Amino acid sequence: MSDTPPVSIIMATRDGVDHLDDQIHSIFDQSRGNWDLHIFDGGSTDGTWELVSRYALEHPDRVHVKQDPRVSGSAMAMCLAALGTMEPAEYFMFCLQGDVWTPDKLSKYQVRMRGLETARGGDEPLAIHSDVALLDTDLGVLDESYLESLGIDGTENGIGTLLVQNPVVSRTLMGNRTLWRMLVEHPMADGDVPLLDLWVGQIAASCGMLSFISDPTASMRTDDQAESAYLPRWENEAGVGLGLEEYIGQAALLLELYGNRMDEQARRVVSTFAGIRELGKLKRVSACLKNHILRTGRGRQIKQLLSI
Repeated sequence: MSDTPPVSIIMATRDGVDHLDDQIHSIFDQSRGNWDLHIFDGGSTDGTWELVSRYALEHPDRVHVKQDPRVSGSAMAMCLAALGTMEPAEYFMFCLQGDVWTPDKLSKYQVRMRGLETARGGDEPLAIHSDVALLDTDLGVLDESYLESLGIDGTENGIGTLLVQNPVVSRTLMGNRTLWRMLVEHPMADGDVPLLDLWVGQIAASCGMLSFISDPTASMRTDDQAESAYLPRWENEAGVGLGLEEYIGQAALLLELYGNRMDEQARRVVSTFAGIRELGKLKRVSACLKNHILRTGRGRQIKQLLSI
């Protein structure tokens, strides 16, 4: 549908030749077609670069490739770095080399984003994320809902919840032009913040809106090591208190860089959590309850409040 806004799909690759065809084919099979694919390769040596270069030659109007062997870090870091090298499109989406998109993913996201823009306007940073299904190496379904397998409610998108829990799966993110420009204004890489996908979600949730599509819009393989290495840190049930300092630090940086873009309520919530260690135990618990700075699920909430 040529009348739909253009979408720049950004994919990071590194030694993913075994599964890359499946992902690219699933993008070409989308029910809506106004997109272009930008593939950034971090120095693959297994034939990935040759494969994506072939796609670029066969579809020069849609597939654009770039290789830089000096690029290192997670796939999410590579995708964020790519934003700074491109001219902002109306929308951007991230995808990873081992995934498979559902045929209606792009259509669902564009319809949702248009609804957000109608309700909120285009001057605010807007983002969408969704659930994903888990696959084995042969594309057999292991779990239809990744977030449910973690016990996370993706519909809880308020900034309070996002300060202490990450429901955002990087490979499902879509953002608008305003969010793109905000991310480029203060570029982040691995190590700058603990959780890059959560960082994107927090910017949207605190300065604009973050929306969730409950249906899985992609499937990811469980052997996708490029992005799965961080998952145990994402929801560390064994040490809520250990991860808390990282969450507080990320909140403090969010407030420093984007506090002037937040409305009064969001700024108060983020500021409260960033300074929560200055309060006594009972006041810390009260502040979390009052500002809904809570993980989802009664068990997680109890662990959080006992550990804070």
